[in-house]
Amino acid sequence: MIGHCALFTEGGYLHRDISNGNIVRLVQPPRSDWKIPPLLHGVVTSNECSAVLIDGDVAKKWGSPAQASDRSGTLPFISAGLADAWEKNQAIIHTPIDDLESFAWVLLYDALAWTPASERTITEDSWWRKINQDTLTSLVDFKRLLLAVDLGSRVGGLEEGLSGILNAFKPLIHAWFLMANEFAVAHKQLLRKQRDENEFTGLYHDAYKAFISVGLEQCAALPDTPIKSLYED
Repeated sequence: MIGHCALFTEGGYLHRDISNGNIVRLVQPPRSDWKIPPLLHGVVTSNECSAVLIDGDVAKKWGSPAQASDRSGTLPFISAGLADAWEKNQAIIHTPIDDLESFAWVLLYDALAWTPASERTITEDSWWRKINQDTLTSLVDFKRLLLAVDLGSRVGGLEEGLSGILNAFKPLIHAWFLMANEFAVAHKQLLRKQRDENEFTGLYHDAYKAFISVGLEQCAALPDTPIKSLYED
């Protein structure tokens, strides 16, 4: 997310294809020669880098005609709003908020993938099947329900229904899903009111700071435990 923020706020490009294949963990020890984008000064206090965002093949210059009209993204990870627009063949407005939501879908997808099939709950097994489907209509329904309800507002009711990995990451996924909803709604309101570009930019900046600060906070609170031991008595 920090790299995505730098690409957008410093370079003026939107990545538009956040997926688990485009986030690469560095094999070497973390590097400490990376610059924190000015927007995140005070939010990010360490310049150590252990992973990078790659593959800018579909990145577009922000504000260009192509940025506003071209479809891009990988189905399991695209935002619920983009999936809905694709399914309805509506105009595409791909924003940093969509890409930030995609990071949350990447975390959910990988948490499900890391969970042994034999250890997944019935709920998680259903999520795994649905997040991998290639029918847009079904994918939209799944993403909307999970984003707004199951792992959004109703997450507390799922405490007893999640396996080890999902339970560990649940607070972060929940927080990011709630933020994705809130910022998507705020963006729609700005579009309806036809606000100027400065207000949209301010919203995107607020989204970066909110997603990244909560991500750092929740990651620091994760148990310092090997993943496999989450399934051991």
